[in-house]
Amino acid sequence: MCFDVHYTLSCLDLVNSVYIYRPPPPVPEIEITEDAVKEAALYLQSILNKLLSAFKSIAHGNDSDLFYASASVLWFLSIIGSFTCFVTAFYICLLVILIVPALYDKYRECIDRCLSLAYTEVLMYERIYERFCFQCYRKVKESIREMVEEDS
Repeated sequence: MCFDVHYTLSCLDLVNSVYIYRPPPPVPEIEITEDAVKEAALYLQSILNKLLSAFKSIAHGNDSDLFYASASVLWFLSIIGSFTCFVTAFYICLLVILIVPALYDKYRECIDRCLSLAYTEVLMYERIYERFCFQCYRKVKESIREMVEEDS
C-alpha cells in the first residue's frame, strides 16, 4: 500500500516535471546577523544552565518536589509510549502543536468564555472542598480531644 502511494506520487511528479514545466520560484536570500546568533546562543546557554542546575539539585537530593514531578512526567510518558510507537506519538504531538493555536485563534472568544466558566466552577468546588476538609479536620480534632479527656 505504502509502496503504491509512493510510486503513484513519483509518477505524477515525473509527469508534472516533463509535461507541465514551470520554472521554480525564486528563492529569497536569507541572512542571519551575528548578533541574532549570539543572542540565541546566550538564551540557549541560560536555559541549559538552569536545566543542569535542576539536575544537580535533584542528584544531590535538595529538591525532592522537582524529583517527584520529573519522575511522574517520565512515568506518564512511558505509559503513553507503551500504547504507541515513537513515530506515531511524534506525529500526534506535531499535529496538536500545529492545530491547537490555529483553532484557538479562530474560536478565541468561545474558548475564553468556556474556560472562564470552567475556572469559576473549579474555584467554587475548591472552596467547597476546603470547607469540607476543615469540617473533617475539626471533627477529627474534637474526637481526639474527647478520647484524650476520657482517658484522663
